[in-house]
Amino acid sequence: MKRIFKKTAVFIIAAVILLTALPFCASAEKNGDYKLIAITFDDGPGAYTEELLDALAERGVKATFFLVGSNAKRYPELLERMVAEGHQIGNHSYNHENLAKLSTAKIQETLANCRKYLAAAGGDDVTYYIRPPYGSVNSTVKAAVDAPLINWSVDPEDWKYRNTDTVVNNIMGAAKDGDIILLHDIYKTSVDAAKIVIDKLQAKGFEFVTVSELLRRRGIEPEAGKVYFYARNNGVNLGPLVEPEPEPEPEPEPDPEEFDESLLEQHPAYPAIQYTRYKGIFSAEGDFLPNKYMDRGLYVTVLGKFARADVSGFTESGFTDVPNDSYCAPYAAWASKTGFMGGYGDGLFGPGDNVTREQLSTIMCRYLETFDLLPKGDIPELTYTDADKISEWAKNGVAVCSYAGLLMGRDDGSFDPQGYATRGQCAIIMERLAKYSDPVGYARDIAIMKGETPIGPEGFEEPEGVSAMPDPSKEGNANISASDGVTTVAGIALTAAVFATDRKKKK
Repeated sequence: MKRIFKKTAVFIIAAVILLTALPFCASAEKNGDYKLIAITFDDGPGAYTEELLDALAERGVKATFFLVGSNAKRYPELLERMVAEGHQIGNHSYNHENLAKLSTAKIQETLANCRKYLAAAGGDDVTYYIRPPYGSVNSTVKAAVDAPLINWSVDPEDWKYRNTDTVVNNIMGAAKDGDIILLHDIYKTSVDAAKIVIDKLQAKGFEFVTVSELLRRRGIEPEAGKVYFYARNNGVNLGPLVEPEPEPEPEPEPDPEEFDESLLEQHPAYPAIQYTRYKGIFSAEGDFLPNKYMDRGLYVTVLGKFARADVSGFTESGFTDVPNDSYCAPYAAWASKTGFMGGYGDGLFGPGDNVTREQLSTIMCRYLETFDLLPKGDIPELTYTDADKISEWAKNGVAVCSYAGLLMGRDDGSFDPQGYATRGQCAIIMERLAKYSDPVGYARDIAIMKGETPIGPEGFEEPEGVSAMPDPSKEGNANISASDGVTTVAGIALTAAVFATDRKKKK
């Protein structure tokens, strides 16, 4: 009984030792049901390579091309296509030299001469596998190369038979999982045979992969100077690489200057746009582009047209960056001579430069001073939340324009001095300037635009039931992105009277 116990104990211990010595079974991922095969083509590119690439693309097959440098030099576009379509390109020497008969220096020279054409198509950071011509390898070759050496396990001798059916039969009779097939795309019969073989092997469940992919999926880390003939399933049979889901393209930032012109009537500045077009301050033709930033060339033109400046005598702009035939040239010359808007110095005006809000305020203030339109009385100090960001040279202009009700702050209490002014905002400012400088004339303009009877210079009686319009200079929350509302001719008339009376008192 003791003997039996001892024998049983020995058996159990031996079994445990045996089991622990065995390797763990590969995971399901490493034992997928994959039948892999690599088809390779030597000596090209050639006259039939493009036809072959078309056939591979139709069948969804990735191949490996071991290219001869002298042919690669002749067909760079085919190499680029191979790379673009996911095929692997490799080095087959420059002139199909037998590497085993060359010195180390000559081996490296012929491979380098071929590699430069591969690099031009596939990038110089790629390690190109090497197929030694004739499969000829010796110790000198192994020591001289810096990449894996790839031979083959299925050779249908297509170069010898030049017969499509023979080549097909030779491959189908030998091909099995993990094989590397040798063909030459410089023969029409080989290209035709490749099409048939691919169709037949795919029907049998084979998946065609590049040589590098075959080695990866069989868990083989290729080594420089080592020769590979095939890659059987020896317990590692990985699936294809799963491409990560591409990151969604970020939504493009909306262009602040873009605006759908068909919706112009819905734009906050539309009433002012209509008025400034009616007055000829802005062109009445073409798109208005209300959100486009105002540049200096257009701004000086708008101010000149508002002032009804006679620019007929200004034939030269006076600025090196404003051609004399530019639309803004006479207005730039006029503004410079008048003194309210000059250039940057060195003969530059900067007609295409966007105008910031503080720049616009400063220019407008100088305009008011030039034409004796400055508001009377003490100008209040700036109370904008970002007043400390207004440039020192611009603070007076901002204060004057704010007090006059021409250019005021944002709804959040800021002024945004370095923000660009838009064409729509400038239309609003110019309408306010019209109301500020000539309230009676402005009221008459609005009446005419509405198709109503113009108000006479003495007709300021307020009709019953109509209240006065607010004074824009006292609207603390007014924003130049929204136009003052004009409701009735009577309201306009009353506003005109208020402004006229107030200005007489200040004088």
